[in-house]
This record gives sequence, C-alpha cells and structure tokens, in this order.
Amino acid sequence: MKNQRIIQIFRNSLTIFIIGFAFQVYSQPIFTDNVTDSVSITYPTVGASNPNFVYLSPTSLTFKWTSGNGTGRIVLASLDSTINVWPADKATYTANSSYGSGSSIGSAKVLYSGNADSVTVTNLNSNAKYYFWVIEYTTVSTYNYFDTQYFLKTATYTSLPDLDGDNVPDIDDVFPSDPLRAFVTTYPAVGFGTLLFEDLWPGIGDYDFNDLVVDYNYSVVSNGDNNVVEADYTFVTRAIGGDLHNAFAFQLDGVQSDKITTVTGTKTTGVTWTTFNANGTEFDQPNHANIIVFKDAYDLLPTSGGYWFVNVDPNAPDVGTDTTKIHLTFIDNGTAPSGGTVSTAIMDAAAFNPYIIVNQQRGKEIHLANKIPSDKANLGFFGTVNDNSIPGIGRYYKSYNNLPWALDINTSIPYTKEKVDFLQAYLNFSIWAQSNGLTNPDWYIDMPGNRNTSKLIIR
Repeated sequence: MKNQRIIQIFRNSLTIFIIGFAFQVYSQPIFTDNVTDSVSITYPTVGASNPNFVYLSPTSLTFKWTSGNGTGRIVLASLDSTINVWPADKATYTANSSYGSGSSIGSAKVLYSGNADSVTVTNLNSNAKYYFWVIEYTTVSTYNYFDTQYFLKTATYTSLPDLDGDNVPDIDDVFPSDPLRAFVTTYPAVGFGTLLFEDLWPGIGDYDFNDLVVDYNYSVVSNGDNNVVEADYTFVTRAIGGDLHNAFAFQLDGVQSDKITTVTGTKTTGVTWTTFNANGTEFDQPNHANIIVFKDAYDLLPTSGGYWFVNVDPNAPDVGTDTTKIHLTFIDNGTAPSGGTVSTAIMDAAAFNPYIIVNQQRGKEIHLANKIPSDKANLGFFGTVNDNSIPGIGRYYKSYNNLPWALDINTSIPYTKEKVDFLQAYLNFSIWAQSNGLTNPDWYIDMPGNRNTSKLIIR
C-alpha cells in the first residue's frame, strides 16, 4: 500500500515536485490536497481584458472579452452587488447563460466555463446593474485551478424596455410604439414666441415694430438616429400696421431643399414673383431651403370699420387672428429624400430664419439681426440709408447704433399702437440693442421699469 503524501500547492510559476513530505513554496497556500502522486501546476499569468457589451434587448446581452493565457475561464455575474466569493479550486460548477440557472458562488451565478471569448446572457432584469468577472484557470487532469491574481472585473446596466425596437428606451421615447419616430423638440419650449417687423428698411421709418406681428411655435420630430423626420410650424398673424402688402417666409439655414420631401399648408395661391420646387420649397435656393408661408398678410386679415390697418388702433374693431400651419416631411415612412437626412444638430433653433418679403418685392428681405439673407436677396440694399450691414463679418440688418428691423421674442408679448415708437413702449429696449444684447436682456418682460403699457395693444 502506497503511503499517503500531503501536498500543498501555491500560486507560483515554478513547477512543484514533492516526494515524501510537505513542502511550502509560498507563504499563502491556495489549497491542501491529498494525492498519491506528485503534481505539476502552472497558473495563468495573463488575465482577460477589454470588456465589451452588445445589448440585444432590455433583458439580454452579449458579453465579450479578450482572453488571457489560461486553459479556459469561468464567467460570473451578480445582480446589484459586487462579486465577493472566489470559485474554489477543483470544485465542479454548472454553467448556464440564462442568468440564475447556473451554480451559485456567493452572490454570483456561473454563466460560462470554457475557452471561448464571449457569452450571450439572457433572463436579465431590464434597467439593472450587473457585475461580471472573468477568471482564468489552468486545467490539470480533470480539475480547474483558478487564477485569483489576474482577472477581469467589470459592470454594466441592462437597457430599458424598448417596445418599438428603435434603440430608444420607452421611458425616453415620445413615440414608444413607432419605430420611425422617437423625439420631439419644441420651440419655444412653452407657448408661443412673437416675431415683429418694421418694413421700411433700410430706413428706420416710424419704428413701431407692428408692420407685421406674427406669433409662432414649431416642433421637430426625430428618430432614434437623431435624424429629422418631420417638422410642424404654427404661425398666428396678429396685426398688420403698415401699408405694404408683405409676404412672410422662413429659411432653414444649413438645410438644402432636396433634404425635404414635401411642404404642405402654405398660403401662396396667386404668387407670380417666385416659383417652387416639386416638394413645395422655393425654387433656385441652392444653399438653404426657403418656405413661403403666405403671399400677403392682407389676404389673411382684412381691414375693418374704415381703418387702414389691422388690430393696431385701439379704437378699431378687433378682427381676430389667422393661423397658418406648415408641415414639412423629411423622412417619409422611413425613406429619406434624394438629398439625404438632416441631423437634429443642424435643425436646431438657430436654423429657423424667419423674414418678410417687403411688398412682395422678391429681392427685398428683412431678417432678424445677423441672420443671413436668402440667395434671392438683393444685396444692394445693404449699407444704404440707415442700414449698417457688413456681410463680410456676418453683420446683417442692423443700424449704425445696432437697432434691428425684426425681433424674435421667446414668449408672446404685446405690440405697440400704430405710430408709437417702440422705444417709448419698451423702455429698456434701446439699452439692450445698443449694448449688443449684453445689458437688460429681460427688456420685454412685464416687470417694473420695462413697459409703458399705455403705448401697447394688450389683447
């Protein structure tokens, strides 16, 4: 009968040969085993690395890694808590990639054991944090010896439910059952803004800013790839305080016409001073899409009671407002137009460039301060009368003392009575304008010192 030999095995790259007596190589034994023959073990010296997760669904993922130099490796996962117990050398574990079905090691479950470099895990909780370990091992005979010095430890969250499969979690998806739409951005964020125009540019005129008053808001719908699907614009024409029959339009700066599939809702019947592309955008605008909203403000709001203008005289009848709704289709049922897609980064608030076409004279445009004119604008007006536009430095539609001819206010505000200088109604406006917007940025808000309400039409 052979004598029983007690052998202690330690983590060391040296080969251990022991005959007849116990021999300690390192100060901390990994385990003590009773065998009848000598044993030789080389532990792994390179652990797994480069973790990567591919999220297949809210409850499943593929975990990938670069393997170390062990014979194989064991993969553990634990829900919400870090792994705190090592696998035991020579122990037998059942691996199952359906989380919870494999053997338990402390708080962790065994997902995989073998020599592959990935495992697809199912039966996970959505929106939950899981900790993962990849531990290399050396196989001697039929036993695995685990490397507790070189290992991979990482963690990830599973994704939230995504009913329509557009890679946007339902909790963030405005259209959770529509794979073609995901987000909506609205300008202004609440309610309406107000656009006010003075139409005697390049002269200052009476500077009452009520020649055309239009409230607006618009929303941009995008998909899970952050490409614009559609946009809806609402324009509420409130007042007309000038003799000229102005058209109203807007340009989308940086968005070419062929990136739009269709435009609907415009009021341009009878236009003879411009032409349109098949998709409804204005023809011969190569750099930026232009949409003519309406041909003539007086087509929308008629004069009444023998008064020349509309809704600017407190003694005149209130004829109400007119609402125009414009719909732009970019990606139509998943199909992009010939020009390709438009990212939401381009189609932000800065892209919206509203303007009037003075008395339907196509080349005479009045835009907001420092907004670029369209390709059809007559640049010969710049630098004449009171205008101090300098296109070379990006300065447009400003007078010599920085006063503009058009205003965009991010909330709906009252407008001036006819022939009342805007500076007499909004008392801090000139300070704001002449400071280039640095002083009194809240000049339009109804607070003490900002308004002379006796000069305003408040309805």
